[in-house]
Amino acid sequence: MKTILSFLIIFFQITLGISQLEFETTQIDFGELHDGSERYRDIRIKNQGNKKAYILNYTNPKEVACLYTNKGAEKDSVLIFRVQPNPKNLGRFSYDISVYTSDKSEPTILHITGVLKEPLTDPLARMQACPTFNDRPAPNATDFKLRVEVYDNKTKEPIANASVLLIQNGIKKAVWKTNEDGKVSKDFPLGFTYFYVVKKGYNSSEKGQYVNIKYNIVTIYLDKEINNNTVFYNDEIKKDILVETKKENNKIIDSIVVKNDVKLPLDSIPLKRFDDTHFNPVNVTFVIDISSSMKIGDRMELMKFSLLELASMLREQDKISIVSYATEADVILKPVNGVNKEQLQKVISTIKAGGMTAGGEGIKLGCKTNNHAFLADGVNLVYIITDGAFNKSSKDYIQSLDEYKSKGMIISVVGIQNSPTDAKNMQQVAVSGGGDYLSIQKLADAEKVLLLDIKKRTYKE
Repeated sequence: MKTILSFLIIFFQITLGISQLEFETTQIDFGELHDGSERYRDIRIKNQGNKKAYILNYTNPKEVACLYTNKGAEKDSVLIFRVQPNPKNLGRFSYDISVYTSDKSEPTILHITGVLKEPLTDPLARMQACPTFNDRPAPNATDFKLRVEVYDNKTKEPIANASVLLIQNGIKKAVWKTNEDGKVSKDFPLGFTYFYVVKKGYNSSEKGQYVNIKYNIVTIYLDKEINNNTVFYNDEIKKDILVETKKENNKIIDSIVVKNDVKLPLDSIPLKRFDDTHFNPVNVTFVIDISSSMKIGDRMELMKFSLLELASMLREQDKISIVSYATEADVILKPVNGVNKEQLQKVISTIKAGGMTAGGEGIKLGCKTNNHAFLADGVNLVYIITDGAFNKSSKDYIQSLDEYKSKGMIISVVGIQNSPTDAKNMQQVAVSGGGDYLSIQKLADAEKVLLLDIKKRTYKE
């Protein structure tokens, strides 16, 4: 078979010229699969060359079904290659598919991963064949109808005109408004989603929940506001309700308009303002915990959201890098300047949790990474973001904290929904690093805690 494929590839390359089929991705992570989840994904393959190019064949494990729209693609046209994993056992799965094309002598490897969380009880869900391209439009393969319902926690009456912010992978996806029945229903991608709901006269509420075709109704209850002093930290929701609150609520952040060249006290500068007049350059490294315990509740969403909020305000003179740790430590983003927004968003949004907690190795690698981009005329910060104490190879990092602190590096700890015991341990680590312990328990914390600390560290006195 391989001999025949090699002959065909050489034949096509000679007769058609070198073309280039570009796969939009080769890493497909299905995340958590539940009974009722849509289990197929579409990979777009564009012909970037000058000649027609072909999919010749593919090899796949028996647990993965495959389908594609056409064998050949003209110049600038697109093929769609559909994959559907059919795992039989609960837990993590990983499969490789080899796709042979006319423009390459070696196959393109598609890496399929995910976690099967519950057995597939629907007999049709166990069929090996992918849904055909006529069954459903490919671009919306992961969309379904999601309904959010908002009620008064005491009276159980529906709340109309409540603003609902929806977040996936730390990214703000949409802001919806409930109707007179307290409901809103729209197409939305499946996956773990974080909901943040506000309504004037009520305390805000937030929750994380996995949503898909089967679990497509999310119910949220709001409590009446007692002191009438709610602060709306989220920009998009704030814009939605600014008209009805601007005369009554003097605590809304970012509503101050100032000139760039006017020196202001730190407390008077809007939350998202990070300009050269007031703030020194910063070299920041995040050492993030992606061990299995970070899958619990809303921890990953809060961490991703916090990182993306910070990344959005960085400037060209600023440096950012990310080190992850689970069973092992790894540099997932080498130091880049703050204008690389798309690269930052891509790295942060694809972070997945799993494994042990090699916190000590992560801290040492994080300090080393930060030191490589050290700014002599700026501020050098390391933030360890974790949900708890370390449990693997973590006894020898204190010396590293002392060493890098003496060089002018500041190492702080950000606790994501820490328990009181873990918070106490992390406070000791922060003291050793010359930094602070910061706590993130909810979305409002995720939006402002890191921003405020970095602004405090870099503020020009």
